[in-house]
Amino acid sequence: MSPKTIDLDFYIPAKDSEKYIRPCLESIFKQTLQPRSVTLFLHTPCQDQTRAIAEEFPVTIREVNVPLSDVRNIAIHELTSEWIGCCDVDVVLEPQWLEKLWEKHQGNYTIIAGNTQERIKTFADTCRSILSPHNWGQFDVDNPYNFAPDMIVKRKRLIEIGGYKSGLFNYEDSEICQRLKQAGDLFYYVAGAHAIHIREDDFISWLNQRWNYSFPRQKELFESLDKFKRKIINNIVFIIIFL
Repeated sequence: MSPKTIDLDFYIPAKDSEKYIRPCLESIFKQTLQPRSVTLFLHTPCQDQTRAIAEEFPVTIREVNVPLSDVRNIAIHELTSEWIGCCDVDVVLEPQWLEKLWEKHQGNYTIIAGNTQERIKTFADTCRSILSPHNWGQFDVDNPYNFAPDMIVKRKRLIEIGGYKSGLFNYEDSEICQRLKQAGDLFYYVAGAHAIHIREDDFISWLNQRWNYSFPRQKELFESLDKFKRKIINNIVFIIIFL
């Protein structure tokens, strides 16, 4: 028996993601509830086999060459369902992920997200799991503060709030969650909707990620040499405390 299709469009942003795209798409098409469409927003020019792998699946491939937050703005304007779903390309969804989120969609929530755990293969992955978790623990949470981008969301509400802040390559999900929170929107965290973040970092790539994520929030520290030194010192202290 084929799984039920629900009135939800799903999208994935990707850039040179041949290492991750197959398990991500396989997990989407194994969902016990199926989205009515799946769109891959592929950053071009593509330097690897991401497109070739994606073409093995029934997905729409939309070429883009803009920052990640602008990709998300394209998605919320081009997709048409009331609710849309998304996940990062380096995330693998367990089969009931969408079904468990969908159970909450008739409540008064703008965003419903699940429990994304880190796959630990390196020391840097352990660091990421502690300092950048994509979940709120083993119990459901009504109206948590913030979410990572593995979620279902009311599309028109994102448009009403002004969409994602243009020009961001990181932090775009946190930034829009903060604005929604300030506007009184409600979120829901479903602990039983499991996914695995299969990104694999070394220590340098993890530090680069932390640096890039912090930049939109700490731009003033990049405005002068003295402030920049303070940023470097903060990073060094951060590493020492953690280690």
